[in-house]
Amino acid sequence: MYKLEQKLYCNGRWKDGAESVSPEREEKAMLSRRQFVTAGTVGLGTLAVGGVAGVAAWDGSTRPRDPAGAWAESSGVNRILLAATLAASSHNTQPWRFRATPDAIELLGDAKRTMGAADPRLREMHVSLGCALANMELAAAGEGMATRFEFVPGPRNGHHARLALLPSEKPARAPEPLAEAIPHRRTNRGPYAAKQAVPLELLGKLGEFVGEGLRVVWLTTPEQRAAFTRLTVDATAAHVADATMQRDSHRWYRMRRTDAEQRRDGITVGGANLAFPASLVLGLMPPTPDSFDEGWAKATEETHCGTAPAFGLIVAERGGDHRAWLETGRAYGRMQLSATIAGIATHPLSQALAVRDREVSAGTPDAFASGLEKLAGPGEVVLAFRLGYPEREQQPSLRRVPMSA
Repeated sequence: MYKLEQKLYCNGRWKDGAESVSPEREEKAMLSRRQFVTAGTVGLGTLAVGGVAGVAAWDGSTRPRDPAGAWAESSGVNRILLAATLAASSHNTQPWRFRATPDAIELLGDAKRTMGAADPRLREMHVSLGCALANMELAAAGEGMATRFEFVPGPRNGHHARLALLPSEKPARAPEPLAEAIPHRRTNRGPYAAKQAVPLELLGKLGEFVGEGLRVVWLTTPEQRAAFTRLTVDATAAHVADATMQRDSHRWYRMRRTDAEQRRDGITVGGANLAFPASLVLGLMPPTPDSFDEGWAKATEETHCGTAPAFGLIVAERGGDHRAWLETGRAYGRMQLSATIAGIATHPLSQALAVRDREVSAGTPDAFASGLEKLAGPGEVVLAFRLGYPEREQQPSLRRVPMSA
């Protein structure tokens, strides 16, 4: 047994919480690949008996602790911290901790909530923290507060950023469209309308969120999209073949309802945004890790890349720049919120970046860095994502939201 520690802000004070979690997988209860295929027929049959009630048994939603409801009821510093917890994060790891004072909020990375070998340089953790920081800044503006972002270089004491809360002449509640989109933002892993192009004008607007030292590259032509797809499919295969990377990735998959509801993080059945029959079957009878990986590889090629009308790459001038990684998250957080308002879905596709980071950390030939450079030009690709018009609505992901006293 081990403990997942939580430091949560509650009505002006902090509370510590811990959950006892067993890390052992229930392999005997999972299906083999052959059984999983057979289960499709069984699962579909339950529709005639259970109907919609079958989905109610496990839909991966946050209904027990509705973020939208909590958002509507919150204010002040509590609202700013809730906004941070609603930000996007790699594999929904939510790798953040906070320290609040009357005049500032410190944002810290949580070393217990990283992707391990799948994020050896902590690039994705920094990007996730940047997304949380963007939400905090926007929520503060919506509360009529002025802010100043202060970057804390290096991992000293776990600090990565400080958001100073400054006196302001704004009204207590100021209109802030991006802030109001925070509880509605989703990472949509389902299919997009492949033939419905994202308007170039909108791509230009989204690109304006990328600040100094960063640039965005849009891949919209058939040739560009095909090249990114080949690179991502190859990287997915390399990811699956790396037992250590897969072990650390699978740590964040929550295929069982009890596991998901206890931990309130990771990628759930509902978070995968599968078609109704597949969601039902997986919810009732989770697959083995091997069959899950096979399904992930197939979905990457056919759904994630195959239906995307556009991909985006955020590129930093210098490699290994922690501030640039954090700034990438700040930019992407705003991009996602703006895209949400426009009805556009987004979804990071970081396989090529993860394998590249693994190669860089191990000192092995960096084939994927070369492939990314061919697509994006000089610099380091910090984030890759797809965007388009979604064909299915995405459920909200489970969250470790601030507890109320």
